[in-house]
Amino acid sequence: MQSPTTLNRYCLFLSVPTRTAVNYEAGIACVLYGKQGACKTTKTNKRSYPYITQKGEYRECNPCQYIANIKDKTVTGYKYLDLSDAAGIIASVSGRVRGKLRLFTQIDGDCIGEIDIRPNTRRAKTGIRFSLAESALYFRFEGSGKLNLLNFTVTTSKEDNS
Repeated sequence: MQSPTTLNRYCLFLSVPTRTAVNYEAGIACVLYGKQGACKTTKTNKRSYPYITQKGEYRECNPCQYIANIKDKTVTGYKYLDLSDAAGIIASVSGRVRGKLRLFTQIDGDCIGEIDIRPNTRRAKTGIRFSLAESALYFRFEGSGKLNLLNFTVTTSKEDNS
């Protein structure tokens, strides 16, 4: 059987009913586009589009992949997550920005929560309550500056989210 990380990397349904929090690497995004749309090539103009990159050289084990160059109106999406009992989202970020990461379960749906991002923020969280056995989770940044989304954690109702 494949590990949950391997299953998640390919955007398959991931169920973790016994855990109180699940950490997702940002680089597993199934949806990624900015205000100008999506990049259609591996050789991208890194000033214009958000892109997936990693710290260090290429490797399969512990790649630390993250999304860089997130600007105003950039959408990052993750599909087929087990969000039953979701109580909060913690985002690990870097960059000199000011704004909000808005959360959605549908690209054009209603906002289910917001995460305030200020200069020098490293980890920011929001409390949310919804129960969807299998769902997508989308982040849309609204603000100024360039944000790097390193990873995010979905906390469940079993964990104290304070």
